[in-house]
Amino acid sequence: MIESSLRIHDKFQFEIKINYLVTKDKKESRFRFNSYFFIPQSVDINEHTYPKSEFYKDRQYHIRLKTPVVALRDLAIKNGPYIVQLNETFLGLSVDPSEENKKLYEYELKMFCCVLKSSLRDQVYFIRTAVSNPDFEKLIKNYCDDVEDIAKNFRNLQGLLNVPSIPKKERLVFKYADEYLSLIIEQYSFLLLDLIKDKDKKNQKDIFKLIKQEKDYRDQRKFLSVVKDKSENEEYVFRRSVLKKFIESVLYLTKETDKETTMVEQVSFAAAAGVAMVFATILALFINFGQAQITVPTFILLVLSYMFKDRVKDWLKQYFAKRIDLKYYDYKTDILDSKDEVIAHLKDKMNFIHEDQLPEKIAAVRNKNELSDIDNDWLGEVIIRYQNELKIENEELKASYRSYDSAGISEILRYSINNLIVRTDNPEKEIYYLDKDNYYKIKSDRVYHLHLVIHSEAHEETHIKHFLIVFNRKGIKRVEVLNTN
Repeated sequence: MIESSLRIHDKFQFEIKINYLVTKDKKESRFRFNSYFFIPQSVDINEHTYPKSEFYKDRQYHIRLKTPVVALRDLAIKNGPYIVQLNETFLGLSVDPSEENKKLYEYELKMFCCVLKSSLRDQVYFIRTAVSNPDFEKLIKNYCDDVEDIAKNFRNLQGLLNVPSIPKKERLVFKYADEYLSLIIEQYSFLLLDLIKDKDKKNQKDIFKLIKQEKDYRDQRKFLSVVKDKSENEEYVFRRSVLKKFIESVLYLTKETDKETTMVEQVSFAAAAGVAMVFATILALFINFGQAQITVPTFILLVLSYMFKDRVKDWLKQYFAKRIDLKYYDYKTDILDSKDEVIAHLKDKMNFIHEDQLPEKIAAVRNKNELSDIDNDWLGEVIIRYQNELKIENEELKASYRSYDSAGISEILRYSINNLIVRTDNPEKEIYYLDKDNYYKIKSDRVYHLHLVIHSEAHEETHIKHFLIVFNRKGIKRVEVLNTN
C-alpha cells in the first residue's frame, strides 16, 4: 500500500510525502510511484531549456523509516512492552557499557521519542474529529492522564543511569531525549488547545495544567528550550530544531546512488566508435586500392572519410543514448539502514513526454478544459513524467526496526519552482471595478496553474490523485486537491 500527500513546504517549494507500507507475509514489497507535471507553455520549460540535470537539482528527496504506529494509551502502561524494553536496555548498559549496548540504548531512546511524537499527533487529530462525541471530555482527560504517565514513567528510568559504569555521553543522550520529549508534549498540547479553542473552557483546564508542568520542568532542569516573552526566541527555535534532528536521526536511511546506465552507455559508445572506425578503415582501403602513392584527390577523400567517420560515431552515440533513455532508469540507489545493511533499492527517471504518450487513466484525470487550452495558446502543455520504482527487502527492513514492528519506508520529495517562475509575468495586474455609478482600479494577482497527477501502484492496488499548484513570481499561493481515487 502507498499513502501520499502534498503540502506547501515554503514559498518556493512544495513537498510530496510518500509512505510505502510493506506486506509482511512476503519476502519483498514492490512499489511504483509516477508523477506527471503539466506545465504551462508560457513559462518556457522544455527539453532544451530544462535538461534532466536541472530537474534533479530542483528535486530533493529524503528517505527514512516510517515511524511505527502505537496508541498513546499503550505507551502509558508502566509495565507495558515499551517502557519494559527501555528498562531492560538501561539495565543492560549499566551492567555492560559495550559499544553494542551503547548503540542499542541510543536507538531505543530515540525510537521511543519518535513513536511518542507520532502517537501524540494521531491522538490530537483524532480528538479534533470527535468534538461532537459525547465522550469528548473523557477523551481530553485520557489524553492528559496518558501523557502525564508517559512522562513520569520515562523520567523514572533516569535513576538507572546513576551508576559509575554509565559514560557521561550516554547520560547526555538521555538528557537530550528528555528535553525533546517535553517539547513535543508541549507542542501537541498547544495544538490541541488551538483545535478546541471554541469549546467550553472547562475542557482546556487540564491541557493548560499539562503545558505548565512541562514548562516548569524544563525551567527546573535548566533546559534552554523555554519560550520567553518579549524575545525573538531564536535560541529556543534553534535548539528545538537541533534536538529534532538528533532524535529523529534514528529513522534516517543512507543512500548510495549511481547512474543505472553507466556501463551500458560506455559499451554502446565504444561500439559506436568501433563501427565508425570499421567504416573509415574499409573506405580508406578502397580509396588506396591499387595506388602506389597518395594523390591530391585521394588525400581529399581520406580527409572526408575521417570527417564522415566522426559524424557516424556521433550519430550512433545519439541513437544509442535515445534508446538507452527509453529502456533504462536515470539512477539506481541502494538504501541502507544504521547498520549499513541494504534494505531497499530505488530507481528513478525523468523525461518529457507528448500528450499522446499519456496513459489513458492519467489523461482522463487531467481532463483539460477550453480555458486550459486558451491559457496555453492552443499549443497544449509541456508534460514531465517522473518515475519511481522501489523494492523493499522485508526481512532486512524488519531487522532495522529491532524491538518495534516494521511499518515501511517514507520518502519525502521536495520540488523547487524557481526555474518555473523565471519567465513569468509581473505578479500583479490592474483591473477595473464598477461600483454603482463609479469605477475603481484595483490590483489583482496574475497566477499560473501547475497540474500534478500522481499514479501509485502497490500489491495490485492502484491510486490516482490530482493536485493543482497555483503560483506566480512571488511563489506558491496555494495547493488544491482536485481528485483522488
